[in-house]
Amino acid sequence: MSSFVPHVLVGSSCLIMAFPQVRWQRLPLALTGAVLGLSPDIDYLLLWSLGWEPEPRVTHSVAFVFTCSTSAWFLARFMLPKQAGSRLLLALFAAAASHLVMDACVGVPPRGVACEQ
Repeated sequence: MSSFVPHVLVGSSCLIMAFPQVRWQRLPLALTGAVLGLSPDIDYLLLWSLGWEPEPRVTHSVAFVFTCSTSAWFLARFMLPKQAGSRLLLALFAAAASHLVMDACVGVPPRGVACEQ
């Protein structure tokens, strides 16, 4: 299993690198990236709190990542309509999708995310 820390760091980095000129907004960007980077592991929260493990792990899918990133984008668009452009949407998707890429690189699940059926 890969660690939660790299998912947080890479997810945060995706948003900070997409908007390097916005210094006063780095903490909200970093926190948003961290949450999106960890979002596919929400099933662990279900496992630890309820003792329920969903099968298959739908949270580790491109559809789930897309849903999370577009939801965050719509929320940002509601709160900051002038700053929520397509660049932000792509950065949010990159932050969430980084989780799947990192899991595929280390072989989680055993055959990798790309081979999961």
